[in-house]
Amino acid sequence: MIIVEWLLLAAIAALVVAPLRAGERKYEQAALLPFADDPPVAERVAAATGKVCERVIEPLEELPQRPEDSLLA
Repeated sequence: MIIVEWLLLAAIAALVVAPLRAGERKYEQAALLPFADDPPVAERVAAATGKVCERVIEPLEELPQRPEDSLLA
C-alpha cells in the first residue's frame, strides 16, 4: 500500500513540475529573440551561454523605397 501511495505522489509531483519547466523554456526562448534575426550573433550567444535560439531567421532584404510609395509625398 505504501508503494502505491509513493507512486501516486510521484505522479502528482511530475504533473505539477512539468508545466513549470515548460514555461521556463518559453521564457528562455523569449529572452533569445533579440538575436534571432542575426545568425552570426545568435551563434556567438549560443557559444557563450550554451542556450540555443530555436528560431533563427534570415531577414529579407529591404527594397529601396520609391518616392511614389511614400505617404508624405
